[in-house]
Amino acid sequence: MAKKLQKVFALLMTVSMAMSLMSISAFAEETDEADIVVKVGETAEIHGYTENAEGAPDDDTWTVENEETAKVEVTDEGVFVTGVSAGPTVITHTYYVQEESQPEQPVVENVITDQTPTDVEEPTDTEKPADTEEPADTEEPADTEKPADTEEPADTEKPADTEKPTDTEGTLPEEVLTLSDPLYTLEEESWTVQVTEDEDAPEIPEETCTVNYQKMSDGITYEGQFNEEAGRFEITVTIGEDADGDLVLDLSDVILTIINQYAVENGYDSYPVMPGDSNPIHLTIVNHSGHTYQYQDGSFVLSTAKASDFGEQTLFLGYDGQRIPASFSSAIQISHRSIYSELFGRSGSANVTIEDVFGIYDKLAEKGYTGDQALTDYMLAYFNDFYGTSYASFAELAAAKPELGDTLATTGSNGIFEEVSWETLDALKQEHPEMVPYLHITDETEEGCDVQFRWPEQDLAAFAYNIFYQDFFSVGFGSETADMNPNRNTKFTRTRGIGDYMEGTDLWKATDAYLASLTEKELTNADDSAMDLDLILCLDGPGVGNGYMNYDFSFYMALELEQTDTTYTVRHEYYTNDSLTGSVTTDLAGNVITEGVEGTVDQEITSASAVHLTTYDGNDYTFTSVTPADKLVLVQDEASNVIVLRYDRTTGGGGGGTTEPDDDDDDDDDRPSNPGTDIPDEDTPTTDLPDVPGDTPSTDIPDEDTPTTDIPEEDTPMAEVPKTGDLSALWLALTGLSGSGLAAVTVLGRKKRDEE
Repeated sequence: MAKKLQKVFALLMTVSMAMSLMSISAFAEETDEADIVVKVGETAEIHGYTENAEGAPDDDTWTVENEETAKVEVTDEGVFVTGVSAGPTVITHTYYVQEESQPEQPVVENVITDQTPTDVEEPTDTEKPADTEEPADTEEPADTEKPADTEEPADTEKPADTEKPTDTEGTLPEEVLTLSDPLYTLEEESWTVQVTEDEDAPEIPEETCTVNYQKMSDGITYEGQFNEEAGRFEITVTIGEDADGDLVLDLSDVILTIINQYAVENGYDSYPVMPGDSNPIHLTIVNHSGHTYQYQDGSFVLSTAKASDFGEQTLFLGYDGQRIPASFSSAIQISHRSIYSELFGRSGSANVTIEDVFGIYDKLAEKGYTGDQALTDYMLAYFNDFYGTSYASFAELAAAKPELGDTLATTGSNGIFEEVSWETLDALKQEHPEMVPYLHITDETEEGCDVQFRWPEQDLAAFAYNIFYQDFFSVGFGSETADMNPNRNTKFTRTRGIGDYMEGTDLWKATDAYLASLTEKELTNADDSAMDLDLILCLDGPGVGNGYMNYDFSFYMALELEQTDTTYTVRHEYYTNDSLTGSVTTDLAGNVITEGVEGTVDQEITSASAVHLTTYDGNDYTFTSVTPADKLVLVQDEASNVIVLRYDRTTGGGGGGTTEPDDDDDDDDDRPSNPGTDIPDEDTPTTDLPDVPGDTPSTDIPDEDTPTTDIPEEDTPMAEVPKTGDLSALWLALTGLSGSGLAAVTVLGRKKRDEE
């Protein structure tokens, strides 16, 4: 019976595991319709996906079966799919779910009684099951009242999530109630995607942004608050003990986090910025890493934020070479006379209806403007007439007339249509699908929502985006800019827009020099060492009109700190017969060290200043070379900061250099006792030994290799060879050896004849 139950249990477990590994969509009803339908070049958000389990061993992943058809992008705003080319594909989301922790199975050798929990509450209306016998020696919980007049359910199980009692008596082992580590199961869910061809859809523009958006380096923390008395945000950035190497400081992340934190504390969802506002900021960078840092020349970056981090993007390119995020696209300026009066024929901007804006291209067609650039052509003709000019494109007009932004920033309707019913909105979307991509919907309720329309064409959308960052949103550095006023002093502020800080410009060079001056004395670990940076963020007053209502914007500001502390060493390398014998690490004075000598990046160490050590392990060596030959320029990589001195000696004859001295006391003219002739590693020839006259019995030597003693392949101790180059001693030695060999051959020959 037990075996049958085991088989059934195993079968159930197998089925359960197989089901857990299947995609959610595997059990969904088949349909001919795709889960997501998106046109080429358009973007749709994916909803209803499962969040990755907290504490999971890895992040969740999103993959596209065919990346030539669509691409998926995960941002802080959500998950988005963009159509690339017509056709079907599948998007798969792989994620982890946490299984319920199970208590480890106890191994109980003895029955332990009197295990009475004292502080466990029972379910409110549930009594003990009727068919369960109570242990004989178990006490009732001390603080638990039994429900009155409640019948006992027949098959009530023990609650699954009861916590471990804290005051348990007895001697039950702790491991019995220990919970195992959480278990995670990898699961999948998927969506079918159909990308449709839109014959009229414009091509996706190629982005040309060259900004290197770097994340904050590890080991850096920050905190800050708004100082009411000083009227500024004061932020401290700390380089912690774990920081090492060159560092990236994403100051925009620091600033935006602190000011938005302040906003939340004061009842706002995010920091509210009004036209004409100035926000002074004082940044203090302190160093607790134990390293020394300095501003890295040329590392300053100030630009627009990374557009792909802000969800859905339009098909319009900004001056920065990025596709403009939909939320960063300015609204149609309904408040300007060119729109409400000349185009729609309304007496005031407040009289413009949502039906008017939805049908804007119908109105343009009535005035003779058609095609993809109908609104742009109309606005160009209007302002050419307004200024008495004849520019060929709106971009040329905008470049020649910087006051155009102020002209459009008039008072009146903000272009937001409030409390539009869903029925009305759906009907208008069906009637005018060309305007759907440019809708900005906010304040959604069950009844309806607020609606705003973004500029629907490249030149108009780019103009609003570009002028905002090049003129309206400005940044000043240094204490002298603390009084920047974007209302009165616009000539000053508008020359310090985000777009004016592109690398290589005069303003960028000046700011780079200012930042370098802040660490001329370097940023050390000392308490009084700090990098104090003053800056101010301003939003233009006159130019930021109603078109920027509900307008999202951001920026990216970063700099790099170069670690300037480093170490260097001097390494003495000793070679015998061109083979490395050993080495010693010292400082320049020749003192043996275990840690490198402190230095700074770009410091120059003269190689000739290193003391020579020509004796090693009791032998004398000759100094041969030094690397580098002239000087060592220190870099951050300590392994590269080494001066290498080479020493050589020669033993066993041949070549120059130092040789081993002859320390014997004989009068052999220091001739080597062993000439050092290499003995070949080959079999010694054997033969039958001849009879030798006398009583010595003859013995046949078998026809096999004579056992020989292996001579180690190492230098044979030798006396020093004559320094004059005279080879007579060597010839004498070889002659003696040859004579010995002939004598042996003669004896062996005689013995052989005697045996025969």
